[in-house]
Amino acid sequence: MTATLGSTSRLSYTERQVRESVRGASKACWAASFTVVGFGGVFMQAVVIVVVAVFFLGMGLFGLVAPATLIRPFRMIADSPEARSEVRAVYGGFGVAVGGLLLMSLADAGGMRTGVVVTVAVSLLGMAFGRLVGRAVERPAAFYPVWCYFWVEVAAGSTLLANVT
Repeated sequence: MTATLGSTSRLSYTERQVRESVRGASKACWAASFTVVGFGGVFMQAVVIVVVAVFFLGMGLFGLVAPATLIRPFRMIADSPEARSEVRAVYGGFGVAVGGLLLMSLADAGGMRTGVVVTVAVSLLGMAFGRLVGRAVERPAAFYPVWCYFWVEVAAGSTLLANVT
């Protein structure tokens, strides 16, 4: 996708959009960390599920399309087909699957909504806990991306749990 290595002026339109999205992610993460917990009501439960599903779907699709760009803020390098395939699987495929499952849970077929929502909420809180363990072992250099995603995970996981009926 890049015409010339190291040159941002010759990036394709798609890559420019990706880079702008990554730059704006810090602001979006900061805002998302202030999500209100415990809205109540069936409509708000659905809104919370859809918001979290869209986050997972967005991350997943981004991971499938631009795996190396997705992990760059973490100072990771996907410089081989195997590495990019792993990012596509873990961030891409998993994100799309979780987002799709959350959307499917809105129909509550067989009473699955509560189980899906609790599972995703606990998974998000588990990821936040992993970041705390990482903080105990070593100190991240800046708020973004580690602490940004920590707060997004805490807010999303807590909000999902608070809206389970």
